[in-house]
Amino acid sequence: MPTDMNRLHRTLGSDQPIGRGLKPIVRRMNRGGLLSMALLTLAFTVFGQVSHSELLLGSVPAPPSYGELCQGSLKVRYFPTQTKPCLQHYISLGAGASSSNYISTVERFELSGSWALMSLLPDDGLEQYIATGAPIACYSTITAVQNHQIESNAPLRAAMDYVEKNHKGFYTFGVCEWENTFYRHWEKETDTTAIYGATPAELSMMDRKGNYEVLERTVRRWKASARDRMMMANGYGMLAHLAEVGLDAIGIETSETIPATQVKRAFARGAARQFGIPWFEEVSVWFGASVSGGMPKSVIVHWPNTPVGGDAGHSVSHLMRHWFTSWFSGANHVMLEASPQVLFEVPWSSEFPAGAKLSRYGIEAQRLAGLMKRLDIGVPYTPFAVLINKYHGRWAVWGKPWGRLEETPGDQMTERFFDQVFPGQSQGPGKEERYLCSSPYGDTFDVLVNDAARDAWRAYPVILAVGDIPWTAEDIEFLKGYVKDGGILALNEINLEGWDRAWLGLASAGFAANAEAQTVLSGDDGQPRLIRRTVGKGCVLVSSNIPEPSRNQPMAFPDALLHSLASQYIPFRVEGDVQTLINRTKDGWALMVVNNKGITKEPHVDQAPVITSSATQQVSIAFQGKLAQVSEAIYGSKLQIETNNTGAGQHIRFDLPPGELRLITIQE
Repeated sequence: MPTDMNRLHRTLGSDQPIGRGLKPIVRRMNRGGLLSMALLTLAFTVFGQVSHSELLLGSVPAPPSYGELCQGSLKVRYFPTQTKPCLQHYISLGAGASSSNYISTVERFELSGSWALMSLLPDDGLEQYIATGAPIACYSTITAVQNHQIESNAPLRAAMDYVEKNHKGFYTFGVCEWENTFYRHWEKETDTTAIYGATPAELSMMDRKGNYEVLERTVRRWKASARDRMMMANGYGMLAHLAEVGLDAIGIETSETIPATQVKRAFARGAARQFGIPWFEEVSVWFGASVSGGMPKSVIVHWPNTPVGGDAGHSVSHLMRHWFTSWFSGANHVMLEASPQVLFEVPWSSEFPAGAKLSRYGIEAQRLAGLMKRLDIGVPYTPFAVLINKYHGRWAVWGKPWGRLEETPGDQMTERFFDQVFPGQSQGPGKEERYLCSSPYGDTFDVLVNDAARDAWRAYPVILAVGDIPWTAEDIEFLKGYVKDGGILALNEINLEGWDRAWLGLASAGFAANAEAQTVLSGDDGQPRLIRRTVGKGCVLVSSNIPEPSRNQPMAFPDALLHSLASQYIPFRVEGDVQTLINRTKDGWALMVVNNKGITKEPHVDQAPVITSSATQQVSIAFQGKLAQVSEAIYGSKLQIETNNTGAGQHIRFDLPPGELRLITIQE
């Protein structure tokens, strides 16, 4: 048993050590054999050191049905003319033959989706894409909108007029990567005055709310100039909740050298659910000073010392894993950056020839397009809402909020929390190693913000409040009702300002339980680490500032609480050092299991990835319930199901090589 857990004791009417509390679990393991052992683990972390019943009250709830999820706040949202997710093609081709060749080639290889038009096209060029009837995102507006120059740009206004008049389906205007001009980026200050109406010195004198309000005013101005038809995406900035201003969709850019992919998805999906809009992901093909391309051999094109194609840029496995997991995470569309030049064996150019052949990347995109058309992967199952400060100003490299303000202990706690749930995410992506991380809890978190729309909060059985949160009276009143109605709310002693300590179960001073609460975790020094109070049908838990004594640093919650929540709310236990995504489907469940280990690639160079075959993961998935039909949906792999000797549980095993993934469907 780990040292930390030896130091933790639970008190539930008596001072009973954790080891003694494990005895019932060990007896169940002896009866259930291998299945029950598997049920104690998810990924590489052992559960059962503190069972859910010791920290949480009540029986294990039944997971929500597909019908419940797809009708409520958590449903997957699409553009108005879509009924399924799709690929989005990133187009920087000229009008005429190049565009018509590309459109026909995409149709021939069954890669059709929506269009992201990156350059300003004449009317006949716009008509080529409008005629397909597919949704269109016009990104030619980026610079003019950001710099407040739409009114002085007659050709661009005319193009917007043409799209508005002639596209009978869905269209929007895109703005992206503006955080590079707002944040103090890589310790270099950008003059923010013309775009944002505040100088860098003025922004540095403001608090984080002041920075947010400057940015929010600017985004509203952009939206007005885009005729109230705007969607937005960012790479490093984790600011998806600016969707509150009313957007057609909110997006993120991943890959490139941008870390914390799963954290960014949790922000984007959470914002989409909180404000009721679609979200999307643009997957970049840049990898430092090298770029993925479809040509079998690399060349130097527009950028000095930057190879394109061949083994330059990101590996096929890297882009494939990002594309597939983005789709499975609930994205409205997966934008394939530079798709004409990457999916096909053609030169990197604004011209596109007839008769182009699929590249290695294109084969994987074609596979994904086929899955999107034939499979209903259901609704991402994310029972855990992470509630943070609306004005946080964080970005994927963490560091200073808004790139210019000093970090607080609450900021550091937030970063550590995401390292608890996605270990290694804060270390940066490395050599394609940590863009996507294994997790002991799966990709089961959405990020919400306070002081904003709250209706979606009730869709989550658990809310974890993390970091410095400037609570409003409305926030607190809503959360009290949420707990009374059966929700679980977890707080930390650093974010209690405005709360009634007695209601939380805390003594009037210090960190101790009052008469209506219980200390459910304490250290060997006798000091409380976690306090629980039952309120109505739910409970509130408050963690000490340093819940893991051996680490001796501020953390949001003890590992034991996260393990207990996972044991209660995640219906599968997955063994193996893998990334796990779980979706609820019409007839059961779907799991995507990804081995991100054992494949590395140097940035900046034309060099093939290195694959370490010994990093193959032996994966097992265990679940309870009646006998199910199980299949692998991408490659048709044969899966063997084992049952324990009581017939009450099932167990799937398979090997997963480095850089590969499997999509497991389970029909109940």
